[in-house]
Amino acid sequence: AAGVQLDYASAAAYLGMEADTMQMVYRASALGAGADLGTMSVADYLSLVCDDATLSSQLSAGDAAQLAMLRSIVEAVGSNVFLSSSQMAALLGMDGSSASQAYLYYQYCNGGASEWNLDMKTMVDFVLGQVGTGSVLDQQLSSDMVGAMRFAGQVIDGALAGATYAPEQMRQLLAQASQFSSLTGGASDGSDASDSSGVSSLTDESMTLLYLVRDSQVRYDDTWAIALYDFVIFAADDVASSGLFAQQIDDETRSELLDAKQTAQDGKERLVGSEWSRVILVSDFDKESSDMSNLIGGLHEDLDAAGVEYYLLGDAAMAYDMGLTFQQELNFISLLTAGVIFLIVAITFKGVILPLLLVLLIQCAFNLTMGVCALQGLDTYYLAVMVVQAMLMGATIDYAILFSTCYRDARSRVGIKDALAEAYRSAITTIMTSGSILIGVLFVVGNVITDQTTSEICLTIVKGALIAVLLVIFILPGVLAALDRFCGGKDRVPDTVSK
Repeated sequence: AAGVQLDYASAAAYLGMEADTMQMVYRASALGAGADLGTMSVADYLSLVCDDATLSSQLSAGDAAQLAMLRSIVEAVGSNVFLSSSQMAALLGMDGSSASQAYLYYQYCNGGASEWNLDMKTMVDFVLGQVGTGSVLDQQLSSDMVGAMRFAGQVIDGALAGATYAPEQMRQLLAQASQFSSLTGGASDGSDASDSSGVSSLTDESMTLLYLVRDSQVRYDDTWAIALYDFVIFAADDVASSGLFAQQIDDETRSELLDAKQTAQDGKERLVGSEWSRVILVSDFDKESSDMSNLIGGLHEDLDAAGVEYYLLGDAAMAYDMGLTFQQELNFISLLTAGVIFLIVAITFKGVILPLLLVLLIQCAFNLTMGVCALQGLDTYYLAVMVVQAMLMGATIDYAILFSTCYRDARSRVGIKDALAEAYRSAITTIMTSGSILIGVLFVVGNVITDQTTSEICLTIVKGALIAVLLVIFILPGVLAALDRFCGGKDRVPDTVSK
């Protein structure tokens, strides 16, 4: 009932979605099944947001400026570079004079050290070490400066230690980025720094979505797979109503997902029952082709090996099952019809040779009909073969019986040649009239009717009836003459007697 499990690439191709988007939705589905979101370093977070064009375009100018400054700090720490006071001021958002004074005081406190370039950790730790000491530098530090230095120190220590953060921890950390805006007097987009609470776009939903993007790139489990039905239900119930995907899903898409859910549920009710379930297979193979036969046979083998109770239904399955017993049943029907007709004709003519001859003649007409169909490259339905066999044997043998009866009757008075001529005069009109009606009507019906099986039966009978009539008119007379001793009847006159 669950259906085939699809990986994200297969599902994306089937539904016409982008593979990256589908991968992220699969990751969200795994979260709903109990998978954890993982953690991420500040450097990884900044690379993800700043380098992705789609994600960075959703940031305000102020958020983008704060994250760019933070990324510069993390990269400087990772590179362990030594900076001048002006470079340090630019990275930390300080004014140049404050940074120069901090450098001078560092030189003073460290005995006039000759190194005028400092790494960021040394600088930040030194400034924070002066807080509350009452020193000259402490007196010059504003509360905004102290807050910015503490935030920078936290980021620097985390970067050096390789710390990673869960989504909520990352959101709380980056919420302190407003300290940089305070140092520069406002955000770069002109907003009031005093109203800022860090990166303003960092809601719980947006942070979770970013972690989903990151996890789908580096922590994705290729074994995750979802049945198409379960995916549609998840997308409609969870994705469409979740704040995580609010910016990615508009009202029209949300409505389409809900419609797809209803369609999937309706379809499941038609396919999955309490005791039996239904599977529909669609193939481009012809119903009675060898490829279709191999497909049906393979299904039987696989299902038998699985040990499940099943039934295969449909035209192709019916044709396959019939094909397994076709030759046996065709032989049975041929012998049955031939035997019954032979018995009736034998009683009528009170002999064996002529009934056998007539049955063989019509059977020959049937075989020639099948040969013509094969030469035309036509596939004949199983039912058509059975019906044609019975119809030809039952209908067209009357023409042979009529001609033979006329011949035997004339043979009791005249010789073979004259008997054949009299049989032609007596029977030809009836044979041609009845044969023409049978052939003409079935030909029209076979070309007009839309049901392929019925059409095939009608047109095949047309060919068979035409061949049978030709055999009765052109072949049967010669056979009767050649076997006159057995077919002329007991009352036949010597062949030398003329009419």
